[in-house]
Amino acid sequence: MNSNFLLEAKELISTNSTPDYGTSEIVELLHKILQGMGARIKTQQFEVRGVSCHNVIAKFGPDFEGGLLLSSSIETVDPGDPYSWQITDYDPYNMIVKGDNIYGLGTSSGKLDWLCMVEAARSISNKKFKRPFYIVATSGEHYGLVGAKIFTESKIAKPQYGIVGGPTKLKINYSAKGYIGFIFMLKDTVSRDPKAGKSLFRLMVNGKPAHSSIPSLGENAIEKALKIISDNNRVLESIDVVSIHGGDQINKVPDRCNVDILGSLDTATRLSQKDIQIEQITRIIAGSSLNNLLNAVLYIYNSFKNTVSKLKPQTNPEFYPPEIVYNLGVIHMTSDKLIMGFDIRLLPDNDHSILIRWLEKIIDEIGNLFTGIECEAELEFNAQPMLVNRSSEIVTLSMNTLQDIKEEPTLSTAPFLSEALIYNQAGIESIIFGSGSLEEGIYKPDESNSLTRLSKTIDFYRVIIQKFCS
Repeated sequence: MNSNFLLEAKELISTNSTPDYGTSEIVELLHKILQGMGARIKTQQFEVRGVSCHNVIAKFGPDFEGGLLLSSSIETVDPGDPYSWQITDYDPYNMIVKGDNIYGLGTSSGKLDWLCMVEAARSISNKKFKRPFYIVATSGEHYGLVGAKIFTESKIAKPQYGIVGGPTKLKINYSAKGYIGFIFMLKDTVSRDPKAGKSLFRLMVNGKPAHSSIPSLGENAIEKALKIISDNNRVLESIDVVSIHGGDQINKVPDRCNVDILGSLDTATRLSQKDIQIEQITRIIAGSSLNNLLNAVLYIYNSFKNTVSKLKPQTNPEFYPPEIVYNLGVIHMTSDKLIMGFDIRLLPDNDHSILIRWLEKIIDEIGNLFTGIECEAELEFNAQPMLVNRSSEIVTLSMNTLQDIKEEPTLSTAPFLSEALIYNQAGIESIIFGSGSLEEGIYKPDESNSLTRLSKTIDFYRVIIQKFCS
């Protein structure tokens, strides 16, 4: 791996581009990296939930329609507790190289996928091409693939085929699961004074973060916390919950959930012994009881799981994991509302409309069953599965390219949502490919990648650009 790539990688990793921070800072760095390559560069600016975001489009080759799209998101998720990032010296933005491994937030997907595309183009920038190719850095991925939608809707380019960066571990992903994200907003219109006792304590419940497409790699702190404070799907009568906060994104397995509780010291001791993931008990200031709200939350989530259990089929061996999976990613108070968010990864033959009908039904049920509770809900995203024909030219070309760089060509499927879905819907037949791995740390502390696989990824892009565009 050359030193220039590592220097640029270090700059990219050190620049914050989390969804709530935006891309105003990193977009300047992208332009700097692209300078001197002969590309025609355009920037699209837009807002997502009040945050400034950007797409950067670099075009190489002649002004013809068609050609090849290489695209990757340059966003990252929030890194969580920096003290969990031990290899990077408690700084997720500090890129560290140890042996064949490279560590830091954004190393396993996104930022370094984009940089591999750029490095490949740089190495052949003096060549002439018969077809154009585009290298696109997008943002807004974590809030509905907004950047990819804006790029395709603008019709600023009309490529024929696309390759989208993703953690596929050098496999060609031609298909991906469907995805639905739910956000519930609940408000208790009745003032409810705590009645359980005068002792105030906080349960700090730890889990293990992971991407929600493979939740078994993590441990859900919100689900653990709800299990601790409830029995038979109802909040324990011996406590009053006065605050709860867990998770930061619905597509990430939450690694922390704090629950502030009013009850007796005996109850505190009993709960602290019930689960070893409770870290400590501290005194806090009490507020209104949230028990009625949390009972509604438990009802919603259990009803959702019961509906999911009736979907057909439940498994598909072409995917890993083969089953339908879901994740309760967010629960916390915002102003006077309790926000709950969860997602589900559906198999190609699952009927999305069943869950849409469930959503309409559950809102009415909450109003009827829980006095004083107002319930609103929205779909964070509703994406059908992605599927590209195995005999497509982009699949064949990609598999042949892997052979050319002496990498075993493997055709696989993705458990996660990708911008490739948006490109396919826009008529740009696209697959997913990258060096990173879900199993090796995406969305986890000390996220990492392999320098060997990154080098192979650069070779892949260099060869496929020349094959298709020369």
